Amino acid sequence: MNTYNTQFFKRTALATAIGLATFSLTGCMDSSDGDKPSATNLQMSGAVVDAFVANSRVWLDENGNKQRDNDEPWAYTDAQGYYSYRPARDGGDAINYCVNPRDTANYRYCLEIPDDAGTKNHQVCTDGGRDQLTGKLYRGLMCMPVT
Repeated sequence: MNTYNTQFFKRTALATAIGLATFSLTGCMDSSDGDKPSATNLQMSGAVVDAFVANSRVWLDENGNKQRDNDEPWAYTDAQGYYSYRPARDGGDAINYCVNPRDTANYRYCLEIPDDAGTKNHQVCTDGGRDQLTGKLYRGLMCMPVT
């Protein structure tokens, strides 16, 4: 049985605890093979929210064990809690972290998933990080089905 440290966080419904409801699945383009879309990967973007949680690990849990296995794709959230795509906020520019795989400083925030992930019983999970509202470490686990 998993136990979660919720000392600094209100826990209500899972949908409240995880801000991944803003999933957007869009095809990725790889300039190395012309302008044809990738046949194997999609970009998944969102934000981890309980306020925003920065430097959280986000992964596609393909087998439902709520643990990141070595073969499962993963990324980190940025300083504002976003992964793959950060919308323009507070006068700043929007950032697509998946646009350039050679940009290792930003690509660590890119979560690319198999293009059939929405048709399987996969979930996106996140653990760890720092709550941007309280400044406290987050030691919990949050998961949400990919739909």
